[in-house]
Amino acid sequence: MYFLVVDGEFGQNPNVLGIAYWNTSVAFFGETIANASGTPPTAPTREKVESTVFRHEFGHNMGLVGIGTPHISSHTDHQNGESHCSTDGCLMEPAIETANFFENFSGEVPELDQLCIEDLQANGGK
Repeated sequence: MYFLVVDGEFGQNPNVLGIAYWNTSVAFFGETIANASGTPPTAPTREKVESTVFRHEFGHNMGLVGIGTPHISSHTDHQNGESHCSTDGCLMEPAIETANFFENFSGEVPELDQLCIEDLQANGGK
């Protein structure tokens, strides 16, 4: 697994915090992460933002959602692309990919929902 932190933003959408590349790499956009971070309770810490983004992008590296790991039941968010979960509150929902998610951040990194967990288990995960 390779990780790249760039001091900049994603050219296609400056609000994106990170991207998964193939199943081998994750790029973090340091400038955007810094802008989404702050001091609680008004903003999440940088560590919370980075942890959330890392877990979300690692989920993509593991094949979620529909990027290599077959679905056991349909839970793809077709309104926001084909690679995010439609379950509100799931770590793999599309909002987590952008800085907007952290405007209403509860302070806890979201977990995978049961549908995403079942997909990973069906693909050999524990």
